[in-house]
Amino acid sequence: MANFCIEIPDDKVADVMTAMGEQYGYEAQLPNPEYNYSLPEDPATNPQTINNPETLYQFVNRMAREWITSNVTAYNAKVAADNARKAAIESTNLNITDPQL
Repeated sequence: MANFCIEIPDDKVADVMTAMGEQYGYEAQLPNPEYNYSLPEDPATNPQTINNPETLYQFVNRMAREWITSNVTAYNAKVAADNARKAAIESTNLNITDPQL
């Protein structure tokens, strides 16, 4: 399997991560699926939010992979549609005559 790698200058990594996280909607805190609304909120025993189990770096990596995948999918769909259109045009063999002639 091939690897696709990019290099980011060390002093720009935080900027890239922050920008990608903001652009794609990363949330460091998520609603706690186990939050009990009938009990008072307590950060230790009943927090309303929890830390996102996916780190910002994992999120950015996933978004980059999804971006590549969606672009390949879109390209393949375009090629398939173009080929289908060409095949339909080439397979159309109509010989319509004018009975008046």
